[in-house]
Amino acid sequence: MRTILISKSTLLFFSGQYKMRFILIYLDFLIFLAYTCFMKKHYYHDDIISICDNNHYTVEEIFARIVEKYPEAGKSSIYRNVEQLAERGELRKVIGVGKKAYFEKNKGNHAHLIDQQTGTITDIDFSDPIVVPHIPKGFEVEHVDIKIFGSYTQ
Repeated sequence: MRTILISKSTLLFFSGQYKMRFILIYLDFLIFLAYTCFMKKHYYHDDIISICDNNHYTVEEIFARIVEKYPEAGKSSIYRNVEQLAERGELRKVIGVGKKAYFEKNKGNHAHLIDQQTGTITDIDFSDPIVVPHIPKGFEVEHVDIKIFGSYTQ
């Protein structure tokens, strides 16, 4: 980010009420810059959600796709955005082969088939609620996370 300063000679150029007007305009500009920088934290949210719709990507893969559209994007900014989206429930974190974290758009109840040879994750949708037998009384199920590990045979 560029640092913007007003030199003494710039201020000497203005006199009286014009100097005050210049300072107010400059302060408005600085507030605009601060606002823009603050908003940038959430700048990539929609793009990240779109990338993860019907896909399972690592943060590195998400970053690679974001940089295609926004070359100025920073890796730490994308990591932070992905984590925020996961915390808010807009993305779901799926731990795959080798404990690698993948992210997908949270789209309701479904299971994951995880191919142990390729690491590919495939969704299996459930149209009916999942019934889990023998749950103790008083235990309330918040969500079910089903992962089925295996390999495709030729």
